Amino acid sequence: MFHVPTFSAAPTSLVRQYRTKLGFTIVELLVVVAIIGILVAIILPSLGAARESARRTQCFNNLRNLGGATLNYVAAKQKYPPAATMRTGSVAGRSLDPTRHSFLTFLLPYFDQANLYQQIDLSQDWNSSKNEPLTKQNLGGVLLCPSAPSGREDKHASDYNAAVRVDSSEKSGIGQLIRAGLVQDRSKTSGPNWGNGYHVWDGILQVYSVNYDSGKADRRVVRPEDVKDGQGNTILIFESAGKPICYEQGRLSDCNITRFRWASPTLWMTINDVCNQKQLMNCSNNSQPYSFHSGGICLVKADNSVGFLDEQVEPDVMVSLITKSAGDTAANF
Repeated sequence: MFHVPTFSAAPTSLVRQYRTKLGFTIVELLVVVAIIGILVAIILPSLGAARESARRTQCFNNLRNLGGATLNYVAAKQKYPPAATMRTGSVAGRSLDPTRHSFLTFLLPYFDQANLYQQIDLSQDWNSSKNEPLTKQNLGGVLLCPSAPSGREDKHASDYNAAVRVDSSEKSGIGQLIRAGLVQDRSKTSGPNWGNGYHVWDGILQVYSVNYDSGKADRRVVRPEDVKDGQGNTILIFESAGKPICYEQGRLSDCNITRFRWASPTLWMTINDVCNQKQLMNCSNNSQPYSFHSGGICLVKADNSVGFLDEQVEPDVMVSLITKSAGDTAANF
């Protein structure tokens, strides 16, 4: 006779223990979620900072490429490229002399764009029917800062620019800073224009221009020996980013920016905007120093050293860094 084994049900307490070991209580789940949230809060800012650091490094590399291209141009020509070649007035019956081009056009052969440069007809303006298809080319991001808004590649814009001078006229913000004693009067004159237009306020790259109507010409050539304040103390190119979209102090604005194309002779700028009482950068990107890095702008000096200039820098220090021969140098930069 066979004995059929019988099985008794497990005690209720053992089932409860078994089930408890397989899952989480609500309290445990909430603790895990809280820990994950804390980790995310810690890690995400670090990831964001790392990405911005990489973008800033790329921006520095872009500026270093342009600075190196300028040094190579100087080595070949024994002079700096013009900030622009411009011509105004009636040209009927005359040759186009000079034709209109940007300093970036003249630098093309020196930052791996020699093929494009050879196709541009320098006897014609940058936007002539022959040149316009060439000067609308996307140059592979070398002229766009990765921290600035994306999607602008088809606008053939440049986020890097040169300041030809500091505008010290009474009506400008710089004139007000001179009157307040926050910026030295480098021309040793008084209002109403504080010697505006004197070469003592000039940067390195200058506009080469002719006005056919008035007969006036400014065929200025700048050579390395003209940078009397020292190449390591003078800004060559710095950021004016985000164009043609207009920004003012970190916010979208409705201004109309027309001076943004890399090949246009109107790309250059004068320094005249002031915000927050004495700030000379990140006020507006409408032909003014502006970046999308937190707290300052990237720049390259005439010796091809790159740096980051804090937006809270004293205005007189920034003016010293822009002017090439005012007999002033910015210490500790």
